[in-house]
Amino acid sequence: MAALGAFRPVRRGLMRPPTTLISNVNAFLGLNRTKALYLAHAEKVCYSLFRPSEAYIKPPEGLSLTPTPVRHVNTSSVELARFQRPPALTADDVDWSKMDSLNSSHKHSFDPNLVERLFDTMENDMPVSDMPDPFEKNYKRCFLCRHDVYLDHKNVRLLSQFVSPHTGRIYGRAITGLCIPMQKRVALLIKRARMSGYMPFIFKDPKYLYDPQPYDAMTKKF
Repeated sequence: MAALGAFRPVRRGLMRPPTTLISNVNAFLGLNRTKALYLAHAEKVCYSLFRPSEAYIKPPEGLSLTPTPVRHVNTSSVELARFQRPPALTADDVDWSKMDSLNSSHKHSFDPNLVERLFDTMENDMPVSDMPDPFEKNYKRCFLCRHDVYLDHKNVRLLSQFVSPHTGRIYGRAITGLCIPMQKRVALLIKRARMSGYMPFIFKDPKYLYDPQPYDAMTKKF
């Protein structure tokens, strides 16, 4: 930190005469004569930027330094990268024999017999295709789903079993015990049969009053 603090007067003295710059350099503590001469020469080079008449400055005696014209020095990163860029490859520089995969030492050899043996060993480890799913949930099914009963709006005898004989109200799931899809299907077909004239709206046809019901209307299933 002391060296950095001592270097600040030199940076502020770039526009001063060379004698003042040399005196500032000699004021550094802990620097030998070679370092002092080098810093003094650097100060002169920086000072020559503001004096175009001086093309270059001769280094002091005892310091081996090659003089370089200041105005022709380009230290930009683009210029440095241009000289450090590797040369471009041409078609003659490429070894085309290594590009061929057939001549490569790392090529893969295909053995059909080996593949067939591997398939035979894998076939014994394959899972059973017709095995039931052990994680499948056992959903509760209604009697229409269990017996796969076909429903139609013209089957009035079957649809009348889900209608109240006194008011013509369609019984809900709490009485019929049907699942949600079948309950919606039965209600839709009853409405369709009534609109088509197959079933009355208010009461139940008397000839279906004594048909056996698949459920007890006086008990709740849920």
